[in-house]
Amino acid sequence: MKQIIKIALVDDHKVMRSALANYLKGVPGFKVLFDVGTLSDMQSRLNWDDKPDVLLMDYSMKNEKGPDGIIYIRETLGDEMSILGLSMHQDPRIVNEVIESGANGYLFKGIDIDEMEHAIRSVHLNGFYINEFTKSMVNGEYYTKRHQNAADMLTSTEKSIIVGICKEESSEDIGAKLNLTLNTIKTYRKKILRKIGAKNTAGVVVYAIRHDIYIIQ
Repeated sequence: MKQIIKIALVDDHKVMRSALANYLKGVPGFKVLFDVGTLSDMQSRLNWDDKPDVLLMDYSMKNEKGPDGIIYIRETLGDEMSILGLSMHQDPRIVNEVIESGANGYLFKGIDIDEMEHAIRSVHLNGFYINEFTKSMVNGEYYTKRHQNAADMLTSTEKSIIVGICKEESSEDIGAKLNLTLNTIKTYRKKILRKIGAKNTAGVVVYAIRHDIYIIQ
């Protein structure tokens, strides 16, 4: 039986939010748990309702900012769910703010609906979704390298694991290539997060791109 991906939407544009929610409800394998227009409504639903697997978070909502909601989720629920930031902005500063707040990916609202569907499935499966647009934004002139020395501190094994993560390889496959057990790979992944200051897998991928550990083909 195909696994159901539970989805929630947080966006103050009611017409757009409703249209997207209605579309996603019709996609096989998707279940929309709720769609709300404020962070307080989101917090209420997360406190009482079934938790989504993937949450779509708008960047700007009247007097609220999506990254504040992302930080709240990470502080209260940890990495329990994947979060995709949404925005009409194509500004590197905004993309970086969303990713660094703890999101697992960023989507420009102007993308094709098929990519939206693919992004939801991908972030649920792999823990991140970094498309070509996001890659170009996080590696641009607006980025200030705050962890420059960390890249030099990474071992060759850690860098190999990071490359595997960027290639969307499973921990099992990475372990088989490096002749390491699954538990050892999991330990390395936690150590990598601490060493480079990343919050999740998406942060690792972004870091690898910024520091030329993973070269975009």
